[in-house]
Parts: sequence; structure tokens; C-alpha cells
Amino acid sequence: RRLSGQAVAFRVTDSVATLSEEAWSEVVGVVVSGAEWQFRRFKVGDGSVRGVLRTLCGVWFGWEDERPNELVRENGVTVVKLSRTKRHLDGRAVAAFWDAIDSHLRASFPELLPDVT
Repeated sequence: RRLSGQAVAFRVTDSVATLSEEAWSEVVGVVVSGAEWQFRRFKVGDGSVRGVLRTLCGVWFGWEDERPNELVRENGVTVVKLSRTKRHLDGRAVAAFWDAIDSHLRASFPELLPDVT
């Protein structure tokens, strides 16, 4: 991924169980399922769902006719809708995901961005 004209590597994982203490300082986002149990092992914020989602960029993917649940709606999670029949639009969903991550990085974790001086 390129940010500010520089290549930036992202590591994507499907489990936080194996993250080291050092790795937690580099976590910037989470794909949100909408279930509170998802955040039990998160070591950011104050440990609450709300604290995690105040610290990290939360993104929820759902079908265009699906309504996000209360956890998603009330915690500033970015909602990205997918079409069941217009799968050629999936690229827009991917772009929306990365736009949310990029914006969150610039606002909350500028020290993780490449130095462009």
C-alpha cells in the first residue's frame, strides 16, 4: 500500500491471540463482526469494546440490504456495504476500507506513517 508516496507494509491476521506486546503497538484497525466477544483479547484502549474502537479503526462489511447492529452503529465503526448481485463493485468496497484505514492512520497514528520530509 502507498501512503504519502511511500510504500507501507501492512500485516493482516485473523487472530490476535499470537500478537506480541510489541505488535499491539502497531495495530491500527479491526474488521468488526458486530459481536462483543470479538474484543475480549484486545490489548488497546481501556479494554472495553468502546475503548478499542476509540483507539482502532473499526470497519464492518455487510450486504447492501443488511443493517449494522447496535455495536457497529454506536461506536463509530465505518460501514462498508457489498452488493450480492453487483460483485464488480467490490473494488469500491476495498477502496472504502483502505480510505478508512488511511484516514485513521493520519489522524491517530501519524508516527507510523513514512517520513516524507
